[in-house]
Amino acid sequence: MTENAELLPLGSAVSIQGDDGIYIIIARGFQKSAEGFLAGYKAFPHPSGALAGVKEIVIRQSQIDEVVHRGYETPDDVAFAKKQLENAKTPPAKQPDPVEPDLTIDLTRPDNSPATPQPGAGPGMGAVTNPKDPFSELRSKGKRK
Repeated sequence: MTENAELLPLGSAVSIQGDDGIYIIIARGFQKSAEGFLAGYKAFPHPSGALAGVKEIVIRQSQIDEVVHRGYETPDDVAFAKKQLENAKTPPAKQPDPVEPDLTIDLTRPDNSPATPQPGAGPGMGAVTNPKDPFSELRSKGKRK
């Protein structure tokens, strides 16, 4: 678990502690740990692979007992591993935007009090015409009077 951690190439077959099976690595990356950086992998069991009902497992570098077969490697693998390690060292510059907006409820106004429309807001512009049914305006659209 050092900064010189190595990523095994895709397709590597490994055995893990406490399991008699062999697993094939399908994804890889680095995780930050207290002692440095630790390689992490996603793998499928051999020989079944990605069959219906077979789930991939996550393997930490420290769980690997033996590399039974090393996968295909090119110079691109070395560059990829170096880039992954650099990405793990660098914290993200900007936090991702939240998926949903932060919604708050005004608990100072009772539920049965009439909602006050926004200044300058008319029908279709955010005004609430029926405080008991906020969708009343949408229900009446398209109906002929």
